[in-house]
Amino acid sequence: RAPRDHNRDYDGESIHAAPRALRSLVPAWAEDGLALALDLHCPYIKGGMNESLYFVGLEAPGQWEALTEFSRLLEAVQTGPIVLDAANNLPFGESWNTAENYAGGKSFARWAFEQPGIKLAATLEVPYANAGGTDVTPESARALGHDLAKAIRGFLER
Repeated sequence: RAPRDHNRDYDGESIHAAPRALRSLVPAWAEDGLALALDLHCPYIKGGMNESLYFVGLEAPGQWEALTEFSRLLEAVQTGPIVLDAANNLPFGESWNTAENYAGGKSFARWAFEQPGIKLAATLEVPYANAGGTDVTPESARALGHDLAKAIRGFLER
């Protein structure tokens, strides 16, 4: 991670290869606009909210409402063992999700929100091993991916 977190490497000159590649490729790939961008991110290793699936809200206008809508869609379609309870979502300004936390650089979601046409840019914190009492395994993670795909389709078709 040194000298800075990969998810704070989306402004200035990107240090890490993955953020540098995303910043280069995504605008060209989505030349007609990017409707939705999700960062699937792992929280701290364990304890408290780090063992729950949750979205991190942006302070940008309309984003909490869009995230709430997407969360409801995900809750409605999920069939896999790893489930979102939207009550766990973290609004901007609460807990660690504050302006001070982003002083070290811009996150992917904040960068993605600046892309043309964006309707929702968010981070989904996916625990390493224990998601609300459910083991995170390759199979349960794939099932979460299927659930996310269904919610994304519903969001884009609305």
